[in-house]
Amino acid sequence: MARQRSASRPRVLIVEDEALQAYSMARLVEGEGFEVVGPAHDEHLALQLIGSDPPDIAVVDIDLSGPRRPREAAARCTSAQVVSALTDWGVPYVLVTAHDGVSFLAPDASRAPRLSKPYRAEDLRMILRDALTMDVPA
Repeated sequence: MARQRSASRPRVLIVEDEALQAYSMARLVEGEGFEVVGPAHDEHLALQLIGSDPPDIAVVDIDLSGPRRPREAAARCTSAQVVSALTDWGVPYVLVTAHDGVSFLAPDASRAPRLSKPYRAEDLRMILRDALTMDVPA
């Protein structure tokens, strides 16, 4: 289903499991004139937010394992479900990671723009603006 984008301030869903990173990203996004949705600290909250009122764009941390989750749970906590939901709703997204060469399970995500941590505010702004004009992979 296609999503109609907001005319004024684009709404950006932030999906980030590390609280300090999420807070910092939210401040940067707001400072660039976007409206922040979330942040969602895990895939469950992200899916609820997407289903209740899909954003115009999303910034999604690839690894949602969090610093306090047990190792076996961490292996299952990726953003694959979030990316699938965003794709279903026609919402463009940017993937963020602190890990080089991280493998991602969702084939939809192979063409998505990526931003490596740490990043500059200018890099985030530019990639968000560019992603808003991209077609979402079907």
